[in-house]
Amino acid sequence: MRCFALLIAGLALLAGVAAAVSGGATQAKTRWVITDLGTLPGLRSSEAVAINERGQIVGSAWTSSPSSYAPSGRAFLWENGKMTDLGTLGGPWSDARAINERGQIIGSSETKGLACRAFLWQDGKMTGLGAGCGPAGAYDINDRGQIVGRSAVGGGNGRAFLWDGGRTTYLGTFGEGDASGAVAINERGQIVGQSKTARGGEAARHAFLWEKGKMTDLGTLPGLKSSEAVAINERGQIIGNSSSYVGPSRAFLWQNGKMTSLKPLGSGKSGADAINDRGQIIGSAEGRVFLWHRGKTRTLGGEFALPTAINNQGQVVVTDETKTISGRHAFLWDKGQMRDLGTLGGKASDAWAINGRGQIVGWSETKSGARHAVLWTLKRG
Repeated sequence: MRCFALLIAGLALLAGVAAAVSGGATQAKTRWVITDLGTLPGLRSSEAVAINERGQIVGSAWTSSPSSYAPSGRAFLWENGKMTDLGTLGGPWSDARAINERGQIIGSSETKGLACRAFLWQDGKMTGLGAGCGPAGAYDINDRGQIVGRSAVGGGNGRAFLWDGGRTTYLGTFGEGDASGAVAINERGQIVGQSKTARGGEAARHAFLWEKGKMTDLGTLPGLKSSEAVAINERGQIIGNSSSYVGPSRAFLWQNGKMTSLKPLGSGKSGADAINDRGQIIGSAEGRVFLWHRGKTRTLGGEFALPTAINNQGQVVVTDETKTISGRHAFLWDKGQMRDLGTLGGKASDAWAINGRGQIVGWSETKSGARHAVLWTLKRG
């Protein structure tokens, strides 16, 4: 009897251990949770475009849907479960573009006189930068508070600008060019963008690197006439695209004074979208998303997929139109797996940014068909 009792006790113990292990495995399961950030009072739609490491989110809300031709939205900051209207510079609309780790927000707004101005929002106050936004506005801000973009000067064609501590510096153009624009700045103050090399609508545009008061022409890939830079990391590596007036564009990496063509999937047509501080580059070629690192290309999937962001952990945000029958969905590529991030009950979703904690922001259709800003977070258990 004692042996039998010990046997029963042993089996019970093993069962308990198995249950604990099973429970632990269940608790270890992960899932992506989508949070509806809502919209501002009186406005139907919203979209999140950027998130910092503190989880502060910025974007814009509209009466219906966003329009680059007739802006009608209001910039917002979402934090601690609350969406705050950032206001305007006196006019009817504002539009947020980026946020740094200090919580400083940049974008564009209309003034009381119906002029467009780039803005900086901090400590509850929106301040005009003095740079008229014209065809663009403020595009990027680093943690030092330096802001870059494009300002409507020079006959309305626009000039790349740097705003630093209340002072606006126009970066100029190449040759006889009459337009330029800056799109990104890193913590070292290196700025990238593009500039026309001559006057006129068909004038070539060249990617540039601006640092310490000097604008460097990055040139183009062999046989192509134009180029544009789209991003720069903390190592000074620059990515962009080079093309001619007719024909496909090709993605490039510029480093150590040399521009190198990225040729993923054996295709001559490609586009670069983002680079992290590890030198990993994401882009698309023939509708397929690729990850490029140290000369090697990896296909991430999809046939009509577009990448938007990559963090320093190598997590890639993708929008893929082939995974659903009725609409496009936001996806995350992580450690070889593509995960559908889902929607708020509607047909479509799109992701625009990801921080180092793996938090993702963008928008999703709701069951009613409205577009709402969303936050995707990874939950365990």
